[in-house]
Parts: sequence; structure tokens; C-alpha cells
Amino acid sequence: MLKPLALAAGAAVLLSLTAPSFAADDAIKVYAGRFNEAVAKAFTDKTGIAVEIVKGEFDEITDGILAENQKVADVVIAGDLAGVARLQEKGVFEPHRSAAIDETIPAALRDPDGAWFATFRRARVIFYNPDLLSAPPRAYADLAGPDYRGKVCIGSGASGYNLAFVSGMLGRIGPEATERFVRDYVANDAGAQQGHDPVQILNVGKGDCAATIVNHYYFLNLKAEDKPENREALSKVALAWPDQDGDGVVFNSGAAGLAKNAANPEGAVAFLEFLASDEGQQMLAGRAFFPAAANVEPSPAVQELGAPRWTQQSAAEAIAHLAEARALVEAAAWPSPPPRPAR
Repeated sequence: MLKPLALAAGAAVLLSLTAPSFAADDAIKVYAGRFNEAVAKAFTDKTGIAVEIVKGEFDEITDGILAENQKVADVVIAGDLAGVARLQEKGVFEPHRSAAIDETIPAALRDPDGAWFATFRRARVIFYNPDLLSAPPRAYADLAGPDYRGKVCIGSGASGYNLAFVSGMLGRIGPEATERFVRDYVANDAGAQQGHDPVQILNVGKGDCAATIVNHYYFLNLKAEDKPENREALSKVALAWPDQDGDGVVFNSGAAGLAKNAANPEGAVAFLEFLASDEGQQMLAGRAFFPAAANVEPSPAVQELGAPRWTQQSAAEAIAHLAEARALVEAAAWPSPPPRPAR
């Protein structure tokens, strides 16, 4: 693996854009719910191409992208896989092939038709309280078993992360087994405070439940915040990488693609290739995420969590059954507090 910020020889061609290839005022527009603007600045510094981050209501923006001669967006970025599916359903991506992107981003993290590629990965993991369990959970399925009755902290069923998790399960183990998991997992609810992933991690540390399924980086964020009221709870939680003897740990990711009817497709592709480059990947992954590129190392904080074996299921496969997943979640009465934007 490369050291952080190092460049692979094969990827060096991606960053041959150090001299501006386009006019400085030939800006590209990037539609993103949230985006690290330092990445856009680094791209502009390297290429001379200005980047405008566009935000707005989903339906308004996506309808604008589909309009003829649109000037709404050149690049579309989704915060998570459920968002990718929503954008893809609207038809806002313009499939294209880039040898530079294909070289750095594994096939499992790219749309088969070239519509989008993953920008980074979040691991969907188990956090547990060793004081409450004699042995750590080994698999996601453990938390739906009878030994965990009344011991599980349940995050929001409406969360895009949980919907993508269930959708991927439908593809991996089929509808009957997935329905049993969802039903039994929800039945094992400890009745702790409801909320999103950070709340559930703290619930585990406080002893309100024994285990939960959440994204890995929320633990890192809580640690980095270093709030005195959370320190004791965080000291009581441990991470378990699920299914390391089975299918591997499940992931969720952000993704980016070329917008249909882009006014500046050349600049947009240059930006996408920068996101897939070693420098772009290091910046997108930052302190808390796993890079999508296989040859870029995560931050030291992420490395301290361990090196999981990932599921072989592709990102595209993981969101192929979202509608069915939503129906299962609703049928099981999976608790769903008000949603908040993906992070």
C-alpha cells in the first residue's frame, strides 16, 4: 500500500493536470448535499478549473439536470448508496468510461455501466459492551439470535444506511432469511433511547444495551469530539468486525458521476478523475473513512480499528433491492425517529 498522499506510478497521469487545461473561468458545477470544499480547492489549485458547489431541493435540482441545455450541474455527488439509487432512478447520471477511474477504483465500487463510482467507504460494524457479553458477536446474524433478546440498540429503520444494509442482505441471503433477520433483530430491541448511530454507540457504552450495528466512523467522531460526558461510555465499547469467517463486513459509500446534459463535460471528467486519484482519495477519506481506492491507505485513526475483510457484494448489488428492503423494515415496525442527512 502507498503511504498517505503518495502517488502510484500508474495514477500519476491522472494528475498531469497541473497546468490548466481549461480557461480559469470555465467553472464546473457540482451538485452535492454536502462536500469537503477543500477537495474542490485542491482541484482548482491543480488545474485552474473553478468549482461551484450547488445545493438545493432534490426534485428541483434533478429536474433541472434533465432539462435540455441545462446549466444546473456538471457533476452529481451522493452522500450514501441510498442517495445514489435515488439519483440513478431519476436518470441524472450520464454513463461514461474513464481508464483513470477504472484503474484506481475497484470494479465492485463502480456502477457496471459507468454511471458513478464510490468516493469512500463506511464500514457497517458491530459495537458491543464487553462488560455485558462473555464473547464478542461474530456475525450480523448474532444480533438477531435468541441470546440477544432485549439486548440490542436499534438505529433508525428509515436510515439510508440501514435500508442499504437490508437491501444488500436480500441480495446475499435471499428474502426469507432477510425477513427473519429483520423481524428478530427488531424483536431484540433493548428499548434504549432511540436515535441514529452515535446515540446507539453511547447507549452501548452506558450499558443500556449490549450491542448495536452502526457505521464505524461515528465512533471516531465521538472520540475526536472528546466531550467529557461521553468519555466513560466510549471507554466501555469495543468494535467487532462482523462476518470475517463469512461474507465479510458490509460497507456504504458516497459516490460521484457525470451529470446528464453537462455544460462542461471535459471539466467534469477531470474533476471526477481527481476524486479517484490518490490525492483526491486521501482527502475524501480524511480522518474517519476508508478510501475507495485499494492502493491508498486510510488514516492512522482508521487503521487503529483494524483491517477488515470486505463483503464481495458490489455497491450496485447492495442497492438493488431498496424498495423491498423498505417494505420489510416497515412491516417489522423497525423504529424510525425523524431522519437526518447522511454524513
